[in-house]
Amino acid sequence: MDGEYYSYGPSGAASTGGALGAVTIVIFIITTVLCLILIIAQWKMFKKGNKPGWAAIVPIYNQITQCKMVGVSPWWILICMIPLVGSIAAIYFTIMLAISTARAFGKSDGFGVGLMLLPIIFYPMLGFGNTQFVGQNPMKDIIFKKKIVENQQPITPQNMNQGNINMTQNVNMNQTQPMQQPVAPQQPVAPQQPVSPVQPVQPVQPVQPVQQAPNMAMCPHCGNAVQSGTAICPSCGNRLQ
Repeated sequence: MDGEYYSYGPSGAASTGGALGAVTIVIFIITTVLCLILIIAQWKMFKKGNKPGWAAIVPIYNQITQCKMVGVSPWWILICMIPLVGSIAAIYFTIMLAISTARAFGKSDGFGVGLMLLPIIFYPMLGFGNTQFVGQNPMKDIIFKKKIVENQQPITPQNMNQGNINMTQNVNMNQTQPMQQPVAPQQPVAPQQPVSPVQPVQPVQPVQPVQQAPNMAMCPHCGNAVQSGTAICPSCGNRLQ
């Protein structure tokens, strides 16, 4: 009978086991490389957030460090370990941590969804890119209301530029407001000169009556004074005697 025959002997099993071993080695190498990329990216991300980079290589502690960096309560990690409740809490915690991390680096909530679904792509973008840590802005926490504030925003050239932009905006807002006219300084009042006392009015001297000269007479016609014994008035020409 014509046909193909397959051998299931030791040689066939060895070839199958060798192929599986090669595939396993390749998968292990790829997984190791991806893990190293994530660890290095998280290390650099922690350095940007003013956290120790070596925390990225310590399990569980790396999540605690990330929570403190972005303002999420680390107690969520303990809640995720509770049976039954932990599975639901883990979903909410993963979403909150990813979105809070994106906001802490000035990214949108959509970028946080990328951190959650494709961490091998989006975490290296934070670690190796030019993105800088801008401060905590965590997602709303339904259990732990208090915001975790542990470190201040690090001073970087990007933050300094952002601060200059904010100052420029404030100046522009102030310029749009009506400016008050400056009040001119009042001129100093010159000291008044002292008023001179009023001089008392001198009493009017009474008119002294005209003393008739001796040997003088009055003309009865014009009233002019003439010497006694004069026959004709030199002023009016009338006869005196």
